[in-house]
Amino acid sequence: MEEKDLIEGYMREYNSSALYNSLISWAMGLPYARETLDMAFSLLDRAILEDFQSDFLITINKNQIFYRARCIDEYDYKKIDKGLCYDADRFYGYNYDESKEPPKEYASDGRANYRGESVLYLAAEEITACVEVRPQIRQFVSVAKFKTISQLQILDFSKLKYSSPLDSNDVKYNVDMRQFLSSVLALFTRPVYGSDYIITQKIVEHFRKKGIKGIAYRSFYTNGTNYTFFDEYMNRFKWIDSRVVLNYAVANLFISLDKTKEMKDIDNRYMIEEAINKQLRDKLIAGTQDLFKCK
Repeated sequence: MEEKDLIEGYMREYNSSALYNSLISWAMGLPYARETLDMAFSLLDRAILEDFQSDFLITINKNQIFYRARCIDEYDYKKIDKGLCYDADRFYGYNYDESKEPPKEYASDGRANYRGESVLYLAAEEITACVEVRPQIRQFVSVAKFKTISQLQILDFSKLKYSSPLDSNDVKYNVDMRQFLSSVLALFTRPVYGSDYIITQKIVEHFRKKGIKGIAYRSFYTNGTNYTFFDEYMNRFKWIDSRVVLNYAVANLFISLDKTKEMKDIDNRYMIEEAINKQLRDKLIAGTQDLFKCK
């Protein structure tokens, strides 16, 4: 490689880092250069909404299934008005009103929303939905199933591979686009808590102003896919039903408390179910029936 090419490569890498750092500083309320920030968003918009649109802008089909989990509050046991109930061979989880997005007054900070802003978080897999709510060991979790009632178009930040090469260099700004985009998209996967969500919150807000009403991104915990839907897209889902599972162990094995065969355990990463024989399972079910029995 010639010295000129080597220098240009270093400059592209440096410029990519400068753009990324300007986004971080802006989101965190730290000093930043307005021109650099404008350049960062200009490149993001062009890459995601134009140059690589076929990779980032996806369509979710009608009748696609999603899941939403909620840790069950012990004060809600036997509250039929919230849907929690044991009847015959089924443990029913929270009803539609308790399973959907929380009201604004109860909405906490999330990866894609500010505190007090109601949005709908869903997952493509049951295990992802369960793990994302971070239940305690032996805590009950309500898992609701939803399906889309129409097609939806959203941004997809979850892919591990893209059909278009993201390693193209931007001639105008002399930027390594692969490095810049990868750094920004990684923000949606890394584990954060509380106010640390501010960076992705502001990036999402930017795209919402451009008409985006949903995003997909990978889960740090399961490598599954999370979704967040905004505005009228929150009303494009039909609640099907809910069930109750028990967070049995740290390996994320969620035990089904139903006697019906179709209601299976959720995940079995370390084959823990071998240690849960019929006697133990029956004991777990019997101990739970009194907590949820509605008749």
